[in-house]
Amino acid sequence: MDEIHKLRKDFSYLRKPSILPRAYEQSLVEMKRRLVFRKGLDAYVGNLKKIIDTEKEKRNSFINNQVQYLPSHFWPQLKEPTPTLNLQGSPSELKFPDFTTCSEIKCDLSIFESLNKMAIPGIGSLHSPSDYVNTLDEK
Repeated sequence: MDEIHKLRKDFSYLRKPSILPRAYEQSLVEMKRRLVFRKGLDAYVGNLKKIIDTEKEKRNSFINNQVQYLPSHFWPQLKEPTPTLNLQGSPSELKFPDFTTCSEIKCDLSIFESLNKMAIPGIGSLHSPSDYVNTLDEK
């Protein structure tokens, strides 16, 4: 009985063959959306790492040049290291075919809209995924 249940599960997509073309189209849309998201995310993380590196340099400079003249009990947090940024998960989306320039496959890219408005003094805009977004037809 378990074998029959397993076979039904393995071949359940054949029960409604009319759904297969739509599911295939949606899988292309999903692959494009994930690829654009990953490339955009990697670009934003790269910019954030630059911001963190700048902060790290400033903190190290302060620690090396000023902390030695302060009493050890004076704001010990001034000696703390810069926060770090770690992106979890593998970039498996990058193994998808590159649909980013395919205008026939449309996907929602609104995730970048709020991020596009961000700018950091001395660093500039965080909108570096424009390379990927501007080549796509939105919605």
